[in-house]
Amino acid sequence: MNQKSLPYRRVAICRELTGTSPDSSADDTACCKSRFRWIIIPLTGLLCIAQSMVTVLASNLASQYLTSTLITVIGFGFLFILVLACNPLIRFVGRGWIRPLGRIELMAIIAALMVSAGVSTFGLSDVLVPVIAAPWNPEWNTPQRGWEEQLHPYLRSELYITDPDAIRTFREGFGGQPPQGAAWAEWSRFQLSVARQLPWHLWVRPLAFWSIFVIGCYGMFWSLSYLVLDLWSRREKLIFPLAKLPESLLPDEGEQKSLLPGIIRHPLFWVGFAVSFFVLMYNAAAVADLIPLAKLNLGMGRPTFNALVSNSALSGLVGGGAFLIIFTCIGIAYLLPLDISFSVWFYFCMSRLLIYVMVQQGYGENFKDFPSDWTWTLNPISTLGMGGILFFSVFTLYRSVRNIVANTDGQNRRPRWPIFGLVTSFILVAGWLSWNHLPVGWAILVCAFLVLITVGLMRIVAESGVFWIQSNAGFFHLFKMLGLGNFVAPVLIAPLIPIYAILFFDIKTFIAPNVLHAAKLHDDVGGSRVRFHLNILVGLTTSVVASIVCSLVMAYGRGAQQMNSWFYSSGPRRYFEEATRASTMSFSFEPTTFAWFVTGGAWVGLTFLLRRSIFWFPHPVGFLMNINPLIQYMWFSFFIGWLIKKIVCKYGGQPSFTVIRFMMLGLIFGELLAVFLVGAFNLLLSDTQISGIDLNRYGP
Repeated sequence: MNQKSLPYRRVAICRELTGTSPDSSADDTACCKSRFRWIIIPLTGLLCIAQSMVTVLASNLASQYLTSTLITVIGFGFLFILVLACNPLIRFVGRGWIRPLGRIELMAIIAALMVSAGVSTFGLSDVLVPVIAAPWNPEWNTPQRGWEEQLHPYLRSELYITDPDAIRTFREGFGGQPPQGAAWAEWSRFQLSVARQLPWHLWVRPLAFWSIFVIGCYGMFWSLSYLVLDLWSRREKLIFPLAKLPESLLPDEGEQKSLLPGIIRHPLFWVGFAVSFFVLMYNAAAVADLIPLAKLNLGMGRPTFNALVSNSALSGLVGGGAFLIIFTCIGIAYLLPLDISFSVWFYFCMSRLLIYVMVQQGYGENFKDFPSDWTWTLNPISTLGMGGILFFSVFTLYRSVRNIVANTDGQNRRPRWPIFGLVTSFILVAGWLSWNHLPVGWAILVCAFLVLITVGLMRIVAESGVFWIQSNAGFFHLFKMLGLGNFVAPVLIAPLIPIYAILFFDIKTFIAPNVLHAAKLHDDVGGSRVRFHLNILVGLTTSVVASIVCSLVMAYGRGAQQMNSWFYSSGPRRYFEEATRASTMSFSFEPTTFAWFVTGGAWVGLTFLLRRSIFWFPHPVGFLMNINPLIQYMWFSFFIGWLIKKIVCKYGGQPSFTVIRFMMLGLIFGELLAVFLVGAFNLLLSDTQISGIDLNRYGP
């Protein structure tokens, strides 16, 4: 056939950008309605500011952490409002003149809310602001603590407020706040007066210096996300469950008659939604004494477990057992491949069996004799996990770089900017650490560890969907285990502890996995790359500024000592006490701990080899989870979700799995909306505080 006579299909450009199938029945006009309008960027900024302010208020007024996990409860609340209320209202009122928010636009909004959710609490501001005012605090800087001699000479004064009188004002506040039952208008006028009196000049300089470190770390997270995304998404086919949750609430592609996502219109979705929502709202009413009934215990707390096993053959597990029934975990476990959800609970049980065997061999009385923490202490479980996750991260980083550098088809190469971005941000962070009196070689070593532990944590979340994490595997564990204090003066490492604490100690809202999930959302849904990244940048920047400003105004209005006790008192005091302790510690190589560490890495390597031929061999992701102490609260819910899916797939097959999936998504979103509403009640009703209805809960 003559080349000139070849038929050419007309290409709908918008369809190609949005990922709509070329054969879709939706016409080009409907397709073009998925474009990303510039108005979305300021809207995202406003929602991120609202999320930050609500989070700070809830944390310090109601002691509720609404964005204390990798799932943004407030963001999902906003998404529910936009999808179920705003879009139908816009269609009804606009009459075609105003277009409702499209799939790409909603994706960009929730992606920005996900990335910026944690900066208001554990992720940045609630840690950074108190630390700046901590080391020269006259209440804590006493002769008995020895901060003046052992710590202050090695701290960069540019990073902290050093005037004791200014710190005392910050701790005590300006005073004169309205009475408890005052109207919101009176409180607003008081906060404005505080903002005018606030000594901003004291805070601008240290915040500017800290921002260099924060920007460098955020740059590393961003680069690492796009470095591993192609390998994990296209080649290894990870499902990214925490990215699938908001994606399931987006309007269907090519939808003509309804703006509602498909799951909303399925009756089983509302069955699952009703189960979790009404159970949690019932518990909220019981806690608030709104109904004369007892709260339902959703799990078993540690005191109950200890009492149950203390006088039995399982007494060796005292201190190591607890579990909660978390509906979100059950739903996520159902969405996972069976080998992944199995690995999560299987390796947790194996870790408890290991401690039990060691107790029986006389190495301790019970689990309490095997402590582990964020800084120096490791037990066999966390040491195994640390060895495994570092080995896995080295292997993954190598494969990811090779995947990007390799020429895939002889003509086109994958974008290499993630490699250049990683190198640039690595140099920035290492240079900033060396400015903090840390030798250059050691600064590079610290940055290398941060890169590896970040990759491992991102993989855990991307593959298992575990949204509640901490890490009992850090640089200081490695430093102590290898006896590195014999090669560098400990007083040079000590100032690193408060720096490390800003982003890497209590990592419940670790930003790196959410950056990865935002990238995955954009990869799945499509849209302009420039506007997507600009939208994320605006949302993240406004969240950082709003959360820091809101925290400072509240602290000076109430007095920092009246703010959240962990963030503003216990936490910063502990960081600098640990730093002082580190400056006087003696270090030596720990052969037993190192043996556990090597065993963990070897086990993960062996698992890679065995799974090539033994398909049923346990997946290693649960083994990596040994560094996460919070898995003890989630493992049983993952077991329930795994068991339900196992039964459904065995007796019902793929059709039954697909149908039950709607109910499991409803189970997840019912819990998220319940937590969102309880948080709103806690803020609006100051006389009634409802506790225990949160994703960040430690009791049934």
